[in-house]
Amino acid sequence: MLAHNRDDILTLVALLGWFGKALTSRAELSAGELGGLGRLWEPVDVERALECYRDALAAGLSGAPAQTVRLHLARWEKRFARWDVACSLWEAAARDAGFDPRPWEELAKFHEHRRRDFVAARAVVEDALGLAEDAGVSPRVREAFAYRRARLDRRLLTRG
Repeated sequence: MLAHNRDDILTLVALLGWFGKALTSRAELSAGELGGLGRLWEPVDVERALECYRDALAAGLSGAPAQTVRLHLARWEKRFARWDVACSLWEAAARDAGFDPRPWEELAKFHEHRRRDFVAARAVVEDALGLAEDAGVSPRVREAFAYRRARLDRRLLTRG
């Protein structure tokens, strides 16, 4: 029991040292560590979190962790109305392996609500539906995209 407690304390000391170093210098951190550090910064300093997220992607973060970082970063860019950056991140997330409906939905909403470009929004939804069907995602997700497509079709008819 005492050895286990000692190991816990030593681990916490090492972790504290790592955090101290990570908070002052990110130069030696891996892409995954940078992404994790961004999550730690997010509640207290959003701009530092965004720097960590950008650095993680620039350092070659890939796979599911990169998808998570892209979506976190895009959410903040959207909040700050930096639409070009947010759209680039959603587009990169949409191209990632496997089908994730979140970036497709955000791109469709951007084109529909921000740009008022119903044709582009519908094209995004149509692409998402095709990929969703190929990926075999849940009927609920496909129904949500089909509903959005039908609404866009109605909007296009009333404009035309």
